[in-house]
Order: sequence, then C-alpha cells, then structure tokens
Amino acid sequence: MHLIFVTSVPDPSPFESGRHWMSLNYIVSAKKASVVTDAVVGNFTGDEDMNLILAKVNRLEIVKVASDGLKVVQEVPVFGRIETIRLFRPKGENRDSLLILTAKNHLAIVAWDVEKNELITRAAGSVCDRVGRPSDYGPIACVNKSGLIALRIYDGTLKIIQWEDNKDLKSFNVRFEDLAIVDLSFIETQGDSIRLAYISQDSNGRHLKTVELSLAEKELKTISKQDNIETEARMVIPVPLPCGGVIVIGQETILYNGEDNVYLTISPNTMNKALFTCYASVDTNGQRFLLADDHGVLYMLVLDVDVKAPSPCVKDLKSVATHKKSLSINVIRLGDSIRLAYISQDSNGRHLKTVELSLAEKELKTISKQDNIETEARMVIPVPLPCGGVIVIGQETILYNGEDNVYLTISPNTMNKALFTCYASVDTNGQRFLLADDHGVLYMLVLDVDVKAPSPCVKDLKIESLGETTIAECLVYLDNGVLFVGSRFGDSQLVRLTSQPHAENNSFVQILQTFTNLAPIRDIAVMECDGQNQIITCSGAFKEGSLRIIRNGIGIDEAASVDIPGVKGIFTLKIGSKLDNYIIISLSSETHILAMNGEELEDTQLLDLETDEHTLWAGMLGSSQVVLQLVVACGTRVYYLQCGDMTITEVASVTLQDEVACIDIGTIEESTESTLIAVGFWKHHRIALYSLPNIAEITCENMPGDMLPRSIMMTKLENTIYLMVALGDGTLYYYHVDRENGALLEMKKATVGTQPPSLNRFYSRGQMHIFVCSDRPAVIFSSNGKLVFSNVNLRIVTHVCALNSSSYRNSLVMSDGETIVIGTVDEIQKLHIRTVSLGESVRRVVHQPETSTMAILVSRPLTFQDSDRYSVSKMATAKSSSKTSAGQRPSVSVDSTDGDVHSVVTLDDNTFEYLHCHELGPCEQALSVISTKLGDDPTTYYIVGTALVYSDETESKNGRLLVFESGKGSERTHLRLVHEKEIRGAPFSMDVLNGKLIVAINSSVRLFEWTSEKELRLECSHFNYITALFIKVKGDQVLVGDLMRSMTILNYKAVESTFEEVAKDFRGMWMSAVEFIDAETALGAEAGHNLFT
Repeated sequence: MHLIFVTSVPDPSPFESGRHWMSLNYIVSAKKASVVTDAVVGNFTGDEDMNLILAKVNRLEIVKVASDGLKVVQEVPVFGRIETIRLFRPKGENRDSLLILTAKNHLAIVAWDVEKNELITRAAGSVCDRVGRPSDYGPIACVNKSGLIALRIYDGTLKIIQWEDNKDLKSFNVRFEDLAIVDLSFIETQGDSIRLAYISQDSNGRHLKTVELSLAEKELKTISKQDNIETEARMVIPVPLPCGGVIVIGQETILYNGEDNVYLTISPNTMNKALFTCYASVDTNGQRFLLADDHGVLYMLVLDVDVKAPSPCVKDLKSVATHKKSLSINVIRLGDSIRLAYISQDSNGRHLKTVELSLAEKELKTISKQDNIETEARMVIPVPLPCGGVIVIGQETILYNGEDNVYLTISPNTMNKALFTCYASVDTNGQRFLLADDHGVLYMLVLDVDVKAPSPCVKDLKIESLGETTIAECLVYLDNGVLFVGSRFGDSQLVRLTSQPHAENNSFVQILQTFTNLAPIRDIAVMECDGQNQIITCSGAFKEGSLRIIRNGIGIDEAASVDIPGVKGIFTLKIGSKLDNYIIISLSSETHILAMNGEELEDTQLLDLETDEHTLWAGMLGSSQVVLQLVVACGTRVYYLQCGDMTITEVASVTLQDEVACIDIGTIEESTESTLIAVGFWKHHRIALYSLPNIAEITCENMPGDMLPRSIMMTKLENTIYLMVALGDGTLYYYHVDRENGALLEMKKATVGTQPPSLNRFYSRGQMHIFVCSDRPAVIFSSNGKLVFSNVNLRIVTHVCALNSSSYRNSLVMSDGETIVIGTVDEIQKLHIRTVSLGESVRRVVHQPETSTMAILVSRPLTFQDSDRYSVSKMATAKSSSKTSAGQRPSVSVDSTDGDVHSVVTLDDNTFEYLHCHELGPCEQALSVISTKLGDDPTTYYIVGTALVYSDETESKNGRLLVFESGKGSERTHLRLVHEKEIRGAPFSMDVLNGKLIVAINSSVRLFEWTSEKELRLECSHFNYITALFIKVKGDQVLVGDLMRSMTILNYKAVESTFEEVAKDFRGMWMSAVEFIDAETALGAEAGHNLFT
C-alpha cells in the first residue's frame, strides 16, 4: 500500500489565448508500498548467493541473505501489480530465474546479469485469452523442474507455456474436467510423465484429483481422485522426492496424498480451525514444513518417513513441538514425468485430483481422483521423491495422497478449523513442512516415512503448532532454522525456530528482525505536534491492528541541555578513557571545557589549554600506529600535514591562485589514507580537487549562480563517491566523482535552508551520514544508491559534533546559537514511523485538539472476550456501553461466540494512553466518526455513526448517531454520551456543513441540525444513489462518492433547506475514496486502483 500525496498546479502553457488554464495533478509517493504479497528464495544474483526476493505490489526487492542479516541488493519497479512470483532454475544453468505474473496477466521471466549488476528480461508477453472467466480463486502459477510453466488464470482451463532461452513464449490451453480449481501443483514422478494434483469444488464438495498432461493431445488425463476432502481445504504443498506426493491443508485437517494411492489424514487439536495463509519448506527433502495461520501462530508439520521401505514413503504426519495457545495449485515430480495436483470445487464439494502432463500428446491424463475431500480443502502441497504424492490441507483435516492409492488423513485438535494460507518446505526430501494460518499460528507438518519398506512411503502425518508470528501471506524457509514471514496485515518478520520452547510462552519462534508495513491503511488523520504535522494511520488488521504515527524527517530525542550563547564550534575529547569525557565549546573570544561526570556537565580547566581565545579545532591524535592527515588553508596557502607518534610533520604546501573559502580532505575508504582534497574558492565561485601528497590539481569546476561556496565535503556513501558543495544562500550542489580520473559528473541541486549551511559527518548504527547545519537542519543519507534528504525536528542547528560517553551513547551535541543540546538520533530514514499496537482491527481515527485526545473505532472477535490476548478495548482506563433497541433481534445474545465486538476508544494524543472504551451492542458496528462543533454550541463533540448488521440482510436497516463529549485535563478518561439519534440505515460517512451534520445513510444523503436542546433533528435529504459511501464538504458544496455511480456534487441552499445536484459523473465507477482538491476539482479513487479527476 502506497502513501500518496496529490497537489494541483496550474498549466503554464495553455493551448489557446483566452482559454482558462486547466489544472494538472502532481502525484508523489511519500512512502513506497511496504506490504509483502509474495516471497521466494534461491540463488539469483550469484551461484553461491542466497537471495530472498520480495514482491511489494508494484516492485521487487532483491535481498541477499548474509551472516549479519538481510541486505537489500536492488529495488526493481514493475509496470503492473504483481500477482505472484516463482523462482526456477532453467536446465544447464547455475543460477535461478524469476517468473513474474501481473494482475493484467502479463508474464515476464527475468534474470540477474552478474557483469552489469542489474536485472535483465529474458522473455515477456501477455498470457491473456480472448475468452474465459477469470477464476474467483485468483491466478495460480507453478513451474516444473523441466522448465514447463503452468498457469491457471481462467476457470476450467490450464495454460501451458514451453519456454527456451532467446525464444518467444509459446503457450497452449488444456481443459480441466472440473470448473472450479482451488489449488494445483506439479507432482514429481519417476518417469517422463508430467503430472498435476489439484483440488476442485462442485456441489458435492471438494475433491482431490491427479491428472497427467499429454503435450501431444493437449489434454489432461486423470490419474487419481480423492473426493470430499475438507470443505476448507485451500492449500496444496508439493512434497519433493524421494517421498513425493502432495499435502493438502485445511482448517481442521491435513491430508497427505502420496504415490500408489497412499493417503494420510490428521486432525490435531493444535490447529484449532486455523486459517493457514502460507507455508515454507524447511528441508530440501521435504520432510518438514512451516505453516503460518491468520492469527500469527507458527506451526511445524513433519512427515514421518519410513526409510526402511524399499523406496522412502510417508507413514505418518506429526509435529516436533507443541504450543498451548487461493485455493491453490502446485507441482509434483516423479523422475522425468511431470504431474500437477490441484483442488477443484463443484456442487458436490471439493476434490483433490492428480494429472500427468504428456509433452508428446500435449494433454493431461487423469491418474487418480479422490472425491469429496473436506469441503474447505484449499491447498495442495507436492511431496518430493522418493515418497512422492501430495498433501491436501483443509480446515479440519490434512490428507496425504501418495502413489499406489495410498491415502492418509489426520484431523488433529491443534488445527481447530485453521484457515491455512501458505506453506514452506523445510527439507529437500519433503518430510517436513511449515504451515501458517490466518490467526498467525505457525505449524510444523511432519511426514512419518517408512524407511523399511521396499520403497520409501508415508505411513503417518503429524502436526503441532510452533508459536505465533505475524499473520503470514507467504513463508520462505532460508536455512539453519531461519524463516522469513511476509505479511499483508502486519509487519513482516525474520524469525528463528528454536529447538527448545521459550519459558514464558512455550513458543519455538524467536523474532530476529521486523520489517515495517503500513498496509492495509483503512483511515488517516493529520495531527500537529510541536509545530510539525504528522500523519496517523489505521494500519493492519485483526491481531496486527495498530496506529502508525508518521512524520517527515528524523527525530532528535533531547537528553540534556545547557544555555551557552554565541557558540562557534563544538568538539569532544577522550582523556584517559575509551569514551568521550570532555566537550570543548568554542566561543568568539573564549573557550569552555566541560567535564562529563555521569549526566552532569562541569566547567573545568584541562592540560593548561588556553581558554581565553577562540578555538578553531580540537581533537585527539590517537595511537602511535595511526597517522592523522590534516589540511590547513591560510589565504591562498594550503598545507598538508601528518600527525603521528606525538609529532606533526609538514608533507607538502602550495600557493593557489585564489583564496580558499572552504576545504575538506576526502573520506573515501576508512582503512586507507585519503588521496584527495576538495577546495572551494572565494573568487570566481570555483571548486577544485587536488591529489595528495603533492597537492596537484586534478579537476576544476565553476559553480552556477552568484553565491560563494561556504562548506565542501567529499565522501563515500554506499558505493558512490560524492562531492557536496553548500552555497551561501542555502543551496546544495552535489556531484558524482569518477574513481578513475576524478571528473565531476551528474551535478544535482537541492535546497537545505536560506542561510549558509555547514556539512558535518557523523555515524549512526555503524553507518556514516551527513548532518547539514542550517536554519532548516537535515540529514543526508544514501538508500539504494540514491541520496535522501530528511529534515530534523529542530528549528535551527548552527554546529554539531558526535558524542559517545558513558551516559550519552551514540549521541550528538548541537547548538542553535543560544543553547547546547545533547540528544540521540532516531533511525535514519525518510519517514519516521512509530507503532502503537492495538491488538484489534481499527477502522477509523479522528483527532480532537481541544481536549488533546483522539478517538478510534475498533473491533475484536467475540472469541477474544475471555482470553488473555492483548486488546486495546480491554486495556482502557474507563469503560462504558450502550445498545439500541430499534431493530434489535431478541434472539441475539451478548454471550454469542460469533461475530465481533465494536468499540469507540479515546486515547491521549501525546502518550497514546488508552483513556476510555465505549462498547456497542450485539451486531452493532461502528462505521464512521468525526470531531466537530455543531451550531452555536461551543463544545467540541465526537460523533459516531453505527449500524446493526445481520448476515441474512443485504443492507443495514437500522443504526444510530451517537454524540459524545470528552472531558478535559484530568477528566479526559471520561467519555459522556450526550445524545443518540435512531436512523434507518448505515451511516457510512459524515461531515459538517455550515455547522450542521451531513450523513451518507444507505442510498441517501441527510442533513441534521443541532438544536438548543442538544438533539439532532433532520432538516433535508437527497436521494438517487445506489449506496452513498463517502461525503466531503467544501463551502456549500457536497461531494458524494457512490458505490457504483462514481461522484456527484451537490449545492446546499440554506434558505430553501434543500440540495441541488450541480454536477455528476455518469460513468460506472466503483468508488473507494473521494476528496475535494479545490472548489472546482474533485479527486476520486476507484476499486481498480486508479485515481481520476
């Protein structure tokens, strides 16, 4: 999800004289999409490199897995919304290539060019068909080890792509016997056959089917079928050889389907109806898989393999740990044959099916079919050889379908109707799989393989939960127990699986690193804090719900301050200590030496240093093994000195043509001596580079404009050498410096203030950055090869120096000319993001500056009512409740375990302390909230719109408008219900029009006035909408966003108390947001991810 700002600017070049200038919309992303929608791991940038590749909406993030963590190699924009990515290795190559499929069904195969260090496109094209109904389960892509690509985009058809390097993409379609395919996968086979296993659904339930692909006849032939698997089965996990087969993940069961019709099913208690979201393989043999559910719980699925059998086979599914708390498609390979396992759905239920692909006949031949598997079966996991087969995951059962009609089914209590969302293979032999459900629970599925049998076969399936993670969208098992959990609803995580559970929570999951994700953003508010605007977003969902406080720039957290006016320089010294223990403050005519005693600063005398003069520079020479380089400019004379072993030696000196205005010795490599100096001159506005030690000119450049250079710096950020020159008017020019000849290239310009700036190096978290001292202080850092300028939350900084003392670690000493401030620097990034975890889904947020509070609308499942799970509505200092009698069904009970509980919660806008929670009645949802004054009443109110929502009604018929008054000061914990107004419908949006409340209620827009009795009274209405979802007001104009009918502009006539329709967009647009840009321009966002005016 992007954070985007839109502004309107006039067109400077109208086509005809006399014509009004039209507005142009300038759109800029304040923050790139952070949600991880898919992830893969492999050797992409090098033969020995382990790369994690993340799909983030419209860009790829290529990450290198190193011993010290994850390092971003490159970010690659993609022209389109990425649906899925798959990593595969073409025949005869040592590195993997990447398949990318977009929402508009454009496919690309890309690889990494090692010599140019960039991404290259090997093949690309559209895979759309002229006819076909796009599948409700979304597109599915899988790649066979032979390089054959299978795409399920449309119902009933499978697109097969045969690709070779330096050739165009060639494809053909084969027909499924089933229409609704939930999930599918290739199956590993022993011969040349190509087989697939899939889950289908019909009116009788869901079925597991195995088919064989005939490339000559271009059809699928059924090999096996397992009917009526779990109705919630939705994930197919291929198990690699030697076991082979697939695992089907449901909410309550896990099914393994191996070779020779081997079926294993377990229904562990640990699943607890988890909705599994993704998986990751732990082992290359496919014996362990990590599963994650929608509650953030991580599971380990272990395949118990019978290694004594003639060929390894899965004999059981089990777990290795305990924790008390798309329907898909995939690939199986058996020798040289290629099989697909898929889940289909029809009127009879869901089915698991395996088919074999015949390249010669170009068709799919059915190998096996298992009808009426669990109705929620939705995931097919291929099991690699020697066991082979597939695992079918449902909500209550896990089914294994192996070779020779081996079927195993388990229904462990641990599943608890979990909705599994993704999986990952742990072993290469496919004996362990990780599964994730929609509650964020991670499971380990283990295939118990009978190794004593003539051929290894699966004899049992076992599963247990490992612990909680973020709600997983994708799982990628890296190595050595390290797993990447990509999330759509919360922050993505890098976790380690431990061999022993944690003592506090009995979890086997240890979080190593967290990656901030703002998505999904459901609402946004702007709040001013210390003169700086910051954005509050309603981010995440379910247990990952949170508020994110976003402000532009980098924060300085003040730790100490002392008033010292007229500061001209700040330096730190280490005297008899490894840490800084003295601060030198230079004034215009004197110098102060401050000794640091803990957190206190004491003015003192040191080493008979002169303190009645201005100090130009102070520092330590260091040890005798270190040579300190020093350049000094005096008028036109430049001296190069070296300091070491308590001596100062002049190496070279030169007289230049002009007087020197600023000078810097280039810091390019920390471990070697500097060989360049940069000089700025007073005359002719010149800058030049000189080589050391002979101070010979390398290059010279005239600066643009009439301002003189006041500060110059040459430094290396990431892998680029920059020369930065700050001019007297606050303008900063920066160049790329050529490593070979010192040429200045690619000049760019930035504005960093209005007064002469100074450039200063400092280190934060081991990385060097540039602090710009000016009347608009900023930090310059490099991100992905580009310079980023980020403001600092201080009004003015004239001097700065790094400080690392016993009491102030990794800090900065700064002066604004009047006060010395010691503070620590936030994490260096363009936007500073603070997270306030809520533990619930948050829908709306609004700020009320008059009471220094903010109100949010949250919801939590009723199942959390008596649990110890963290929840904002249960943590509030004060609580109250109310419910409506109008439209309330007598059969609805507060003690019902279905549905959600909706609440209105107020928070302190500074500390974000939870002040008051007002809980709504059963089946009542809070939809909208605003903070406003009404009529002549001076009090500022919170107004909340609610609706009674029942599953058997197409739209809400009753609702309420609640008017709350929040206390001030010590009474802020009190939220008083002043008035409630019964309405006929759902109040989707509210705003204020001339002191009156305007509300979008179902298919109408209604205006309420606030009476002297503090009651809302209906004044007028406007109809003719499908569903009015959004309302915005500007002056007397009202902008209405409709569910299907785009936008309408109304004009309010106060004298007549009526609305007049003045403009309407007659196009069919499914609106997702509307806003006024100015009085004549409206901005709309529609469900196809497009903005229009």
